[in-house]
Amino acid sequence: TEPQTREQLVEHIAALDPEFEPGEKYGYSNSNYVLLGAIIEDILKADYSDILAERITGPLDLKASYYGGEIDPARDEVFSYRWTEGAWARAEETDMSIPGGAGAIVSTPGDLNRFFHALFFGRLISEDSLARMKDLQDNYGYGLIAFPFYSHRFLGHNGGIDGFVSTAALNLEDGTAISVLSNGQNYNFNDVLVAALSAVYGRDFDVPDFSAG
Repeated sequence: TEPQTREQLVEHIAALDPEFEPGEKYGYSNSNYVLLGAIIEDILKADYSDILAERITGPLDLKASYYGGEIDPARDEVFSYRWTEGAWARAEETDMSIPGGAGAIVSTPGDLNRFFHALFFGRLISEDSLARMKDLQDNYGYGLIAFPFYSHRFLGHNGGIDGFVSTAALNLEDGTAISVLSNGQNYNFNDVLVAALSAVYGRDFDVPDFSAG
């Protein structure tokens, strides 16, 4: 919850021992994305927030996507919550200097769907870079996870910070994109994804149970 400089974060990460050798196996790491954000800033000589606006959200007209700060409901931003002892409690806010490239971006389901269409259909990066992203090992590529849904296969990613959780992905075979976000859970988040995709593909489904809260 307290701001940190990039130097402090890098020093902290550098003091940790690697869990395994590069290429040995897959393990998600926020630290890697924090470092990638720092590398991008060094290469382009600009702040990550400005790079995001100049190269991604601006060209793609993602008006509801930007580098986050302190949550402000006046900007249509929402707080996140945790279900604790049968009641909702507002989650503490992580200072956005901490996650950086690992989770400091605000967005909406509509913008996320537009982002993935742009990524996979040639509006954002080169074909070579996209092919590298889609080269999966242990079901994980460069920032992409494969999500099976019966005979369908989605590529995307999930995430979470404070009380927020998200999943966003796209089916390359038919162009279907799905993005589901939540600012508090006391239910099985995957049930929402399954119900939404079942509705899209004409499968029977049960409405998830939200009665606890």
